[in-house]
Amino acid sequence: MNESMTGPAPSSGRKRWLLIALGLSVVLNLIIGGYVVGRILYGPPSFGGPHFGLHKMTRDLSEEGRDLARDVMREHFRPLKGELSETRQTRRDIEELLSAETVDMVALESALDRLDTQNRVIHETIRAAIVDLIQRLPPEERRKLHFAKDRKGH
Repeated sequence: MNESMTGPAPSSGRKRWLLIALGLSVVLNLIIGGYVVGRILYGPPSFGGPHFGLHKMTRDLSEEGRDLARDVMREHFRPLKGELSETRQTRRDIEELLSAETVDMVALESALDRLDTQNRVIHETIRAAIVDLIQRLPPEERRKLHFAKDRKGH
């Protein structure tokens, strides 16, 4: 093709930035595509909040055992009320960043780092609650605990 049909060749600096933009666009599309395919294949996540898996784990306990589990979970999660609210806001922030015409990658990285930290605090609280519950349950009740399986039975 001649130059009049394609326009002048881009400079090397401009070409570099175009390649970076293209690469970021491909990565973002793969992330979004993976999310969409995952939702289509597996449906929405079964994780209904930090307490959902704990509910499944304690489903076979006696009424007294479930009451104790509920009390232990409340003791551990009450202080996290603000953290859970902040985590929901961080997820909304990430969705907003992803839906923008141009993704602010610095803000996205910051939001993802914040979400990692928030999730770590929540998971540490879940772990502490489970350990506390196991210590407080009598052996016959403790044997009835189930660790939740994923959709494939793992």
